[in-house]
Amino acid sequence: MMPDLHLEEPAKHHEKQALEFRQEFIDFGEIRIYGSWGLPRYENYDEWLEAIETLKSAETSPLKVPATTYFAICQNLGKIIGVSQLRHDLTEELRKTGGHVGYSTRPSHRGKGYGTAMVALVLEKAREMGLQEIMITCEKGNRASAGVAMKNGGVLTGETIDESDGETVEIYWINNNITTVDKIKTCEIEYSKYFSKAEETADFIRFTDKALPDMYSHNYTLIRGGNVTAIIAEEMRQKRDFYKFDCHVDVGKTAEDAEVSILGYYVYDPSKPFNAKACDVRKIDSPEALEDNLFIAIENDAEILGVDFCKRRNARRGKVYLAEGGVNSYICYDEGETIGVCDLFIHKNTAKIEDFQVSERHQRKGYGSAILKNMIDTATKAGATTIYLVTDEDDTAKEMYTKLGFSKVYQHTEILYRK
Repeated sequence: MMPDLHLEEPAKHHEKQALEFRQEFIDFGEIRIYGSWGLPRYENYDEWLEAIETLKSAETSPLKVPATTYFAICQNLGKIIGVSQLRHDLTEELRKTGGHVGYSTRPSHRGKGYGTAMVALVLEKAREMGLQEIMITCEKGNRASAGVAMKNGGVLTGETIDESDGETVEIYWINNNITTVDKIKTCEIEYSKYFSKAEETADFIRFTDKALPDMYSHNYTLIRGGNVTAIIAEEMRQKRDFYKFDCHVDVGKTAEDAEVSILGYYVYDPSKPFNAKACDVRKIDSPEALEDNLFIAIENDAEILGVDFCKRRNARRGKVYLAEGGVNSYICYDEGETIGVCDLFIHKNTAKIEDFQVSERHQRKGYGSAILKNMIDTATKAGATTIYLVTDEDDTAKEMYTKLGFSKVYQHTEILYRK
C-alpha cells in the first residue's frame, strides 16, 4: 500500500514543520538535504522561501533553468516527510550531476516507501510539464536513493564524478510515460496562459485576465489535487462576480449549490479520415479579418452575451490571434460570405481545436465538417500527433464529433457559482 502523501510548495504556514524537519537531519549528523536548495544553511525560513522562489524563473534561477520545490506531506501524520526539487530542464552541468529531480526523506521515516511515493508524485508533476525523459543522479554508495529511482522505473545508464566533492555519481533515466491525457492536460494549461495570468500552486492554478474579467474561460481556477472543498472555499474569498472551477479530481458533493457541467475531451483517430465539402479557410492575420470574426460572434452570441461583450472579447482575443507563435484563429468563407470560425493551438505535438462556431444561417450544411477537416489537416502538417477538442457532455455536438472520428478519452467537472 502506497503511503498517504501529497505535495505542497513550501509556504509561510509550513515554517514550524519545516524547521523541525531541518533539525532532524542536523540531529542525525546530515548537513545536506538533497532537493531542498540548502535548507540547513538557512537560519531564517523566510530567506529560504525567497531563495526557492527565485528558482521558479529561468531569468532569476542560479540553475539557469526553472525549478520547483515541493514538501511531501503525510496527512495522517500531519508532518513533512520529504522534500524534492524538480528542474524543468537540464543544463550541461545538470546533465553531469543533479539531473531533473533531487530528493530527501526524513531520517526517521526512511525504509517505509515514502521516498518512492514522493518521487512518483514529482514524476506526475513532470508529466504535466511535458517532461518525457527524467534524469536522476545519486551517490554510488547510496543504495536507498538508487532504489527509489529504480522503483520509479529508473535505468542505470552510466556514472560520473561530482566535481564538488570527487564522489562517484550514478545516472538513472526514467521513461516518464506521458499519456494522451497528460499531454492534453498540459496543452489546456498552456492554451489558457496565452489569455490569462497563471498563479500556480501544487494543487491548483488560478487564471485571471484583467483585460476581460467577465469572461469565464479567462478567469477560473483549475483544481488538480488536494482538498477540493477547501480550495473552493478559499478561492471564493476573492472578490469576483463569479467563481469558475475546472476540477480534475473527484468533487463529491462539493457542488450541490452550483451550476455543474461535465466536459468531455475527444481525440481524433487518424485511421478514420472523412470527406468534407470544399471551402476557403484562412488564418486571421489582420484587423480586417478580426471584423469577420466579430460578425460571427455577434450573429451567434449577441442575444445572450450582448454586443458589447462580443466586441470586447473579440478585441482581447484578437491581440493573441495577431501575435506570432501562439493561438491561431481561422475563418471559413464560401463565395466571399463569412461562414464560421475556429481556433487552433499547438503545443509541442498536441493540437487543441477550440471556439468552433458556424453561423446560425449556415448550420447543418456541411460547413462544420469542412472546418474541422481543415483544422485537422493544418495541425497534422504542423507535426501534431494528438488532435483533440472539448465539448459539454450535454451538447449534441459530440454526436457529430463521434461520427467524424473523435472518441472520448477523458472528462472533467466544471463548477460555476454566480453572484
